[in-house]
Amino acid sequence: METTILTFIFVLESGAINLQSGWRENPGRVANSGKEIIAALASSSKLGGGTDLPSFPSVKKGIDQLMRSYEPKFGGFGHAPKFPQPSNFNLIFAYYARNSNDPNAKRALQACLHTLECMRRGGIHDHVSQGFARYSTDSEWHVPHFEKMLYDQAQLAVAYTNAYLATKNEVWKDVVDDILTYVSRDLSDASGGFYSAEDADSYPYEGANEKKEGAFCVWTFDELQNHLEGINFKDGSPVFPVFCEHFGVSSKGNVSPSKDPHKELTGKNVLIMRKSEEETADKHQVKVEELKLIFKRALNKLHEIRQSRPRPHLDDKIIAAWNGLMLTGFARAGFIFNNKNYLDRAQQNAEFLEKYLCTDEGTLIRSIYKGPDHPIQISEPIHGFADDYAFVIRGFLDLHMALQDEHWLQLAYNLQKKMDSLFWDETEGAYYQSPAGDPHIMIRLKEDQDGAEPTSSSVAVENLVRLGALLDDATCMEKARKTLSAFKDRIDKIPVALTEMLCGFMMYNHGLTEANTEHKSYDSRGINHKEGGWPKEVNPSDAELVGRFRKRIEKDDSYIVSVLKLAKSTEFLIRQNLIIDIHEDYFVEEDDYTLAELELIRPILIWMIDAEVQPDDWLHNKTQGGGTGVQCAGKWLCGATCCSGVLFHLLICDS
Repeated sequence: METTILTFIFVLESGAINLQSGWRENPGRVANSGKEIIAALASSSKLGGGTDLPSFPSVKKGIDQLMRSYEPKFGGFGHAPKFPQPSNFNLIFAYYARNSNDPNAKRALQACLHTLECMRRGGIHDHVSQGFARYSTDSEWHVPHFEKMLYDQAQLAVAYTNAYLATKNEVWKDVVDDILTYVSRDLSDASGGFYSAEDADSYPYEGANEKKEGAFCVWTFDELQNHLEGINFKDGSPVFPVFCEHFGVSSKGNVSPSKDPHKELTGKNVLIMRKSEEETADKHQVKVEELKLIFKRALNKLHEIRQSRPRPHLDDKIIAAWNGLMLTGFARAGFIFNNKNYLDRAQQNAEFLEKYLCTDEGTLIRSIYKGPDHPIQISEPIHGFADDYAFVIRGFLDLHMALQDEHWLQLAYNLQKKMDSLFWDETEGAYYQSPAGDPHIMIRLKEDQDGAEPTSSSVAVENLVRLGALLDDATCMEKARKTLSAFKDRIDKIPVALTEMLCGFMMYNHGLTEANTEHKSYDSRGINHKEGGWPKEVNPSDAELVGRFRKRIEKDDSYIVSVLKLAKSTEFLIRQNLIIDIHEDYFVEEDDYTLAELELIRPILIWMIDAEVQPDDWLHNKTQGGGTGVQCAGKWLCGATCCSGVLFHLLICDS
């Protein structure tokens, strides 16, 4: 390593000497060389797309490429160090939602769920104080880089919410609550914003001279034994031996030297669940519920002890892009789990963004900072980049989805138009990361890989499709198409590099049809992207259609009952708003439900599922005069058709 560094320094020094002498002898030549280098870099940054959309088989190709990198023992896509890479999860969930009967989709889903489970059990998950660390240094998700990033919490909250949607396993719901508890407690500003991160290293004790990686989080065997003394099972037996077995605790520490190159974790334990709660409970003949409660008590005790340790440094920047991601996390979890606390926190954050980071000119500010009483801004605020706009727009759209408040839809639309004016490439399409005219930027680049965070163009595709569908805006649809076309070469050759954009591509192109050799692209509500606008038969703002549908459900109880029975077996598709899949794949010929009618009934179905209403209950409540069935259906329809006459629930979820 030292030899490499010295060689690099020598190259830099030699280059500096040559440049210095060249400038003295022929400054014009040096200046021209610099211009040529800049031109070459600018040329190499071009995407090389055209006017055609990527080929739709690229989506499956992306899944195949992802699965080839899958590590089946401990999950993850690739080997150590392992990063969560939430965009990969998003692609798999979106692909499975549209292809649930496809064996490849099922295998991909299981790989995704296995990865999320291994992460849940691993040391990358803070079992004591909640949240997830940035990445694992090993293949087992055991020893993390202990830094906790806001953008990881945000995207993993969405991933685990989607895991719950796909499986209805309550474990995933618990993980979502775990993440949002950590963010609410440790990364939240009283004004509503979210801080950026907590550092990995901290002082091991008060008065220490040197910080150490993970000092705030790790434990010696003796510490755990001392702190957990007196916590017993109902039969009086101590929890400590079972706790050590379950969380992999060793008297010598459980971090091997190969995972600790700086010897900062010698003799320390990083908690990792080596078995499931069910396996541990079965081995020790304890009920699972009792085991979980006693472990929770033990972990809460350790959390209290932790608070007496020197805390890691808090990065209290409040970044627009990352707050947008976290807004999505709270809004979607609140919507799916019907959790008012999540929704209240989402709205508080949205109001913060509007107040502190949206300017009177309609632009975004990149960041603001924690102050003694309220957030403070530097003398020359940093203007927002494309990812700030894309992520905040998506957050506002998700809050609109959850609250049915048109204000957030309007704000999302206004920001999208501003993003278009600042970052859109009129020549090739797609979005630059930086605005035009910035004297500090020599080359405007477009991000072309969805990594720890998705690219601004990837998220923009999803935003544009959603806005286009909700507001019947053909311009938004056209920009989504041009963005996808700009990345055509990249998507067709290496689709796994743009897993988030593949989600947007599916959203845009879902239901591709061919009629008279003319290809037309429709989204999941039948919007024709080439011609623009809603076909009349699928127009949710058609008052006549709404009225006709309401009369039908009031007249024919069996209509609602039969559709509700269908909903029980297709809930994931309903919540993902993939109504067209239900219409095409689940209905037999004699069923006469139209696509438009299914669209209108979707909010009622979601209400009935959440309320656990059974088909028989619907009939019983009406015949008994309770009014629960038809009256609630009418109420839903009346409420859902407000806000510009567009059904609130008829937006395309991109999770």
